[in-house]
Amino acid sequence: MMPFHPKPLLLLISCCLLAAPATATRMACTDDETAQLPVKVEINVPAFLFLQVGNANQTAELTYNVSANLSSGAYTGTMPPAGESGLAPSSITGSDVNNGVNVAVRANCGQVKIAYRVTDNNGLANNQGQFIPYETLQTSTSDSGLPAPTLRNAADAESLVSTSSYGSVTDRQATWQYTYTNSALPAAGTYQGTVTYQASCL
Repeated sequence: MMPFHPKPLLLLISCCLLAAPATATRMACTDDETAQLPVKVEINVPAFLFLQVGNANQTAELTYNVSANLSSGAYTGTMPPAGESGLAPSSITGSDVNNGVNVAVRANCGQVKIAYRVTDNNGLANNQGQFIPYETLQTSTSDSGLPAPTLRNAADAESLVSTSSYGSVTDRQATWQYTYTNSALPAAGTYQGTVTYQASCL
């Protein structure tokens, strides 16, 4: 008779001594218990912020013909000539709409703030040392959730864009309109200036 070697028994004991992995639960079949194991989930959503003012490929430009009733020759009307109130632009270029400037804001980084800066804090300039204040340009919007900042010579005004969903996601489009209102008629000349808008997340 060949000698007996208890190797299977030793192998069984070795298996029982192995440590259970961290994500496993070992239970006897007779235990009246419920096994619970966590599954960790992580979703990374990148932040984005998009601002468009006017045409995507061209800078929007507004042109006003102030006091078009004044002739280029002798003026025989009331002195001083009256200014303008609520004058709409005579032409608009670089915009996707014909009655103002199209604006779009898209973001997922919280409420969006729109601020601006101007080329000259004295106002629109005619290169002869004379200015028309930016305050004479009155702004309005087609969407109260996307208001246009009030223009001033010192660019300290800003507007807040209302979120669209989830409290931090924004997708808004509007048309901003600019009308010229000035009680006094400025000196003759072509006055120019640029307003540069910028958006940021709060």
